[in-house]
Amino acid sequence: MKQINDVIMKNYIGIILIIVFLSFSSVSCDDLFGLLNFDSGEYTLEFVVSPLDEVGYHIFSEKVFESNLDSILAANDVSEDRLKEVIIKEAIARITDPDTTVFFDPLASFSVSLYTDSLGEKTIASMDPVPDGVREIKLSLVDDDLKNYMFAPDFMISAMGALTEQIFNPIPVQVKVRFELKAGLN
Repeated sequence: MKQINDVIMKNYIGIILIIVFLSFSSVSCDDLFGLLNFDSGEYTLEFVVSPLDEVGYHIFSEKVFESNLDSILAANDVSEDRLKEVIIKEAIARITDPDTTVFFDPLASFSVSLYTDSLGEKTIASMDPVPDGVREIKLSLVDDDLKNYMFAPDFMISAMGALTEQIFNPIPVQVKVRFELKAGLN
């Protein structure tokens, strides 16, 4: 009888441990630390890599965006003082030419940076080397807090890269950048 009770108790404890583990695994770390996460919306650059561009490094596009931090925070019912961190969530470059034989092959490297007058320039995403035979690249993201850039009245996003060969046809490119904002719940 004692052996049966021991087996039941061991199984009971095992089941309880599994339930506790599953309950913690279904909750994100941010939820445990009291953080609310939400996206900034998309910032888009569109440009053309031109046959006139020579081999070497180029700034393909620079675009100034008005900071809409106030409206993003208001839409999520969050005050500025509760904003804890802003990180880059996604940076994707895609060739928009309908000709499916156009690839990123002429590019050796590609990066996206963020700039404000007061903070200067910071690379926020990059790929080096750019693989051959692709029409879309998901850039590697930096893991830095970009909150101070978002507090500026406006900021500039730039797309740049290095051409390894002269091209003969224009390559239209679209870059989409999205940030994730993390705010305290209290």
